Amino acid sequence: MPEKKTEGVSLRVMPNSYEAEQAVLAAMLLDNEKCSEFLPGLSEDDFYAVAHKKIFKVITELARESGASVDAIAVMSRLNRKGELDAVGGAGAIEALTDSIASTANAQYYFSIVKRDGMLRTMIRRANAIVERAYSDDNVDSVRAFAEAQFFDLGTQTAEGDLQHVSVPMAQLMVRLNDVFSHKKGAEGLRSGFNNLDNLLNGFLPGQIIIVAARPGLGKTAFALNVVSNVLKNDKKKVVAVFNLEMSATELAQRILVNMSDVGMQTIVKGQEDGADWTRMWSVSNYLAPSNLYLDDTVNLSHEDILHKCRTLKKKMGGLDLVVVDYLQLMTVKDKKRNASRQQEVADISRGMKVIAKELGVPVILLSQMSRDVEKREQDNKDSAVTVEPKLSDLRESGAIEQDADVVMFIHRPKDNVDTAVKNVQLIVAKHRNGPTGTLNFIFNGDKMKFTETNNPGSSFATVAKKQEVAAEESYTVTYSDEDVPPEQDNLPDVMDELPPVEE
Repeated sequence: MPEKKTEGVSLRVMPNSYEAEQAVLAAMLLDNEKCSEFLPGLSEDDFYAVAHKKIFKVITELARESGASVDAIAVMSRLNRKGELDAVGGAGAIEALTDSIASTANAQYYFSIVKRDGMLRTMIRRANAIVERAYSDDNVDSVRAFAEAQFFDLGTQTAEGDLQHVSVPMAQLMVRLNDVFSHKKGAEGLRSGFNNLDNLLNGFLPGQIIIVAARPGLGKTAFALNVVSNVLKNDKKKVVAVFNLEMSATELAQRILVNMSDVGMQTIVKGQEDGADWTRMWSVSNYLAPSNLYLDDTVNLSHEDILHKCRTLKKKMGGLDLVVVDYLQLMTVKDKKRNASRQQEVADISRGMKVIAKELGVPVILLSQMSRDVEKREQDNKDSAVTVEPKLSDLRESGAIEQDADVVMFIHRPKDNVDTAVKNVQLIVAKHRNGPTGTLNFIFNGDKMKFTETNNPGSSFATVAKKQEVAAEESYTVTYSDEDVPPEQDNLPDVMDELPPVEE
C-alpha cells in the first residue's frame, strides 16, 4: 500500500487509482451503453477523488432524467449551474477526462479496479470503527455485535443484480420439477415427521421463517422439540441448533428425552421408572450422544447473537439444517433506538431473523406469543356455538411478524376439550407463502411432550390432497375430491428402531 513520509511519520493512503477512476468516467461520457451498464453497480463512495465524486453524481442525475443527454457538454453545463465546475478543475478538467482514454475497449477492467479499491476503503473504515469501539466500550458482547454488523451487509451492498432472460431460471426450475416428478428427491424441504403437515408445506424450505404461535401452556415448545426429535430420528447427522431463552439446557434435554423415549414426565420427575423405562432412556441418550444437536439457554439473546453462533456452528459442522428459537418476544435488541416502541423492536428482531434464515440458507422455526384477543373473543362467545380460532392479527406486539414469516401456524385447543393430560388440538396453518393453508388435527400428550397426527373427518383440512384439480380455466378455483385424499400414513415410531419394545 502506498505511503507518504511526513516528518518521520508514515501515513498510509487509502487504496485508489486516479487513472482508473478517470477511465471509468470517460467511458461513461463517451459511450451511453457503458454508462447504462456501469451506473447500477457504482456509487459515489466507489470514487476516491472528490472531483470524481462530483462528476459521477452529475452523471447519475442526468441519467435519471428522461430525455437528458449524458456527455461532456451536459456534465459541464450541470456542474456550472450548480456552481461546482471550478471545484472539479473547470471545463479543461472535463475535456482532459474524455481525452484520457483512446477507446472504451478496456473500460470493464478499469471498472473492476474502481470497485476493488472502493471495497477496500470501506473495509478499512469499518475496521477502524471497530477498533475505536473496542477502545471505548468494555462490553465484549456489544463490541462483537457491532463488529459483525459492520461487515454483515458488505456482500449485499456490493451485489450487482443483472437482469436475466426468463429461459435461465426457467431451465433451472424445470430440472428441479423433473426431479420431484420422477420421485428422485421427494419433498424439497426438511421433513417435520408429521406427514399431513409435510404434504401441506412440502417440508420446511431453506431460508424460510416458520412461526409457531400459541397462548401460554398450549405446547409451543413441545411442538418445536417434537419436530427436532422427528428430524433426528430420521437422520441424526442433521445439524440442529435450538435456542431457548426461558429454559435451561438440562430442561430442554429432559423434554427431548421424554418425547423420544415415550417415558412420561411425571414418571421421571417422581422417580417411578421401571427397568424398561431405563432401557429406553439410556438408548435415547446413547442415540443422541453422537448426534449434531446443539442447545443454547443464554438469556437476553439478540438476533445478532444468534447469527454469530449459527455462523460458527455452520462453519464448524460444514452445514446447518434447522434453527429453533423459543421465543421471539424474549429476544432483545443490542443497539436500541431512542424512543423506539416495543413494536418497532419486535419488527427489527423479526426482520433480523429473516435475514439470518436467508443468509444461512436454513429454515428457522420461530416461536411466538399471541395477544389476549383470542381469549376475549372466546369469552364474548362462550354461550354461543361460534367456533373462535386465532387470526394473523393476534400475533403479539407487531404486524411485521406476519409480514416477514413464510409460514404462520397456530396451536389451538377447541373450547370443548376436557382438562386432561391428553388433549385434542388443532394446528392452524394461517399463512403459507408458497401454497395452501388449512387446519390439521393432533392429539397432544402433555405428559410425554408428544404430538400425534389424527385424521378427523370433522376437520376443515383433516388430510391434505396430493393432487389439485382446476375447476374452470377462467376461475382457477382449486377443488379437492375424495379420490385425491391420500391413504392414512403411519406416524414416526415413538422411539428409534434401536430401542426395545415397550412391555405391556
